[in-house]
Amino acid sequence: MRKSDTNRVVFYSKEDMAGGHQLQKGEHILRAKTKTSYTDINDILELYNIKKYIDNELFLKVWSNEDILSFKQKVIEYRKIVGRFMSNINDSNAVDIYDNTLHDYINSF
Repeated sequence: MRKSDTNRVVFYSKEDMAGGHQLQKGEHILRAKTKTSYTDINDILELYNIKKYIDNELFLKVWSNEDILSFKQKVIEYRKIVGRFMSNINDSNAVDIYDNTLHDYINSF
């Protein structure tokens, strides 16, 4: 059975009422300096899920306009990071990566 990590951000839908809670869980990531290299598929998929919230114009009410602009710029970097990681998945590592994907991220994968 796959593990689940309730501390990770999951994007369900634009209309889902969990958006605020999910964004609160990911706010520290948005505010932190972006790493240049990731090795864990779950970190990559969390960036992807955070990006989906920002791309859908879902924000916390406490965020300033400056925060929102900063986060929009940051998710542009997330897109590049996710794309770079995913482009390195191939026949020799796909099964291992999939096997290490948390249950909550299977659909994102």
